Amino acid sequence: MSIDAAELYRVYPAASEQPTGSETVHANDRKPMRTPAGDGLDREQLLERISEQAEAIRDLRRQLDDSETERRRVQERLTALLTHRQTGSVPAVQRAETVSAPAPWWRRWFK
Repeated sequence: MSIDAAELYRVYPAASEQPTGSETVHANDRKPMRTPAGDGLDREQLLERISEQAEAIRDLRRQLDDSETERRRVQERLTALLTHRQTGSVPAVQRAETVSAPAPWWRRWFK
């Protein structure tokens, strides 16, 4: 089983083809491609997409504000209920007095 040299060069470029430290090319260093259809149409599509995204962001912010308002309202109600309970206006739940179980038989015998 041998590996084809073309596959090796595809994964690991030859030493003479490797860029030096100053010539390193990153994926985001590439220039944008020009389309032959024209830039006006692309620009209009991009502006439309940006406006749709801005509208979605506004909607999400509104939903977040609404949910935060609802959370605060519920928190205030819960706090009011707990505070009302602590002031003593509502009788506390009393625990049943614990009845001690009779001593086991072996304790009664060795008294």
